[in-house]
Amino acid sequence: MSNNITNLKNIKLYSTNSPNVAKVYIFLSHLQLPFEVIPISFRKGEQYSDEFIAINPNSKIPVIIDTNRIGEDGKPVKVWESGNILIYLAKNYGKGLYLPNEETNPTSHYEVLNFLFLQMASVGPTLGQLYHYTFYAQEKVEYAINRHATEARRLLSVLNRQLSTRSFVAGDELSVADFAIFPWTRLIQYFAPHIVASDYPFLVEYNQRLEQFESTKAFKLYDESFKGSNQKPLNDDERKVLFGRDH
Repeated sequence: MSNNITNLKNIKLYSTNSPNVAKVYIFLSHLQLPFEVIPISFRKGEQYSDEFIAINPNSKIPVIIDTNRIGEDGKPVKVWESGNILIYLAKNYGKGLYLPNEETNPTSHYEVLNFLFLQMASVGPTLGQLYHYTFYAQEKVEYAINRHATEARRLLSVLNRQLSTRSFVAGDELSVADFAIFPWTRLIQYFAPHIVASDYPFLVEYNQRLEQFESTKAFKLYDESFKGSNQKPLNDDERKVLFGRDH
């Protein structure tokens, strides 16, 4: 397919302003792809609507629907799970960048995937749970906070060590691993006192560099639109929607 963005239709991005959404929003912007944001209110439980479950049976965001690519079922391709979306976008719109070719550059290809899956399996879940137990949990469980804070510091040390010898997490070229990791590491100052950002100088410098990307600035403007609405304390009904559903 042609990568001429003037010929492309809007990619639909089902979205809020979470770090996982930021990965996709920033990468879409970096690729200069046309996209349309379709907001999903988690506080209202819109992710559990029949309409949304038909798009993602796991009721999570982000999700993209790419009307530029029609699948074998005759419908636009839909992709969910943020890491999967990054791979999809790199393969179809990255023009050979952001995910090295598996056949010609297998070492670089799998190094990028090593760090992409490190984020998906460890960095994101650990920081997410630390945030939950620190800011959302009504009962402060010190064991849970300390356990996740300790693991978060270990993971940030891994990234800091990597960045001491390379420009980006998987090497000296920007990759999908960076678009996965940066939206989480850019927030580490909010985890004080459990995490002290200055303990990770190479990671801090990396964050500062990526903050200057025009695509990051675009996300920050988008993120501003949520100020106020997402900062209100959760009421009981919203807590049930977010944390009390088992089906």
